[in-house]
Amino acid sequence: MWDGATFEEVRTLKDYTPPLALLAGIYPATQARLDGHTAGVRGLVFSPDGKVLASAGEDHLVKLWDPAAGRVLTTFEGHTKMAVRVAFSPDGKRLASSSWDHTVRVWDVPPLKP
Repeated sequence: MWDGATFEEVRTLKDYTPPLALLAGIYPATQARLDGHTAGVRGLVFSPDGKVLASAGEDHLVKLWDPAAGRVLTTFEGHTKMAVRVAFSPDGKRLASSSWDHTVRVWDVPPLKP
């Protein structure tokens, strides 16, 4: 972890492999490629339980993924410019997304079966 003001490392988490690092193949693990956006991806976040991945795309879409299966679970439409960030609520029942259209949208996450 780094100090946000000085950018100096203040702590190292030992024996911790971040979920995104697993997905990206940085550590020895299963690697997945998720195809579904028609333009670049600007934001990614795992759900609190780590089973679902949300993405924010330059194609204005927000998607929920089953990263293990490599498939889209659902797509949220509504932004009129690129979506850039996504964040789950602590209970995983809502997803917030922000966009260059100057909006933040809050989506109800449907019951998913990854």
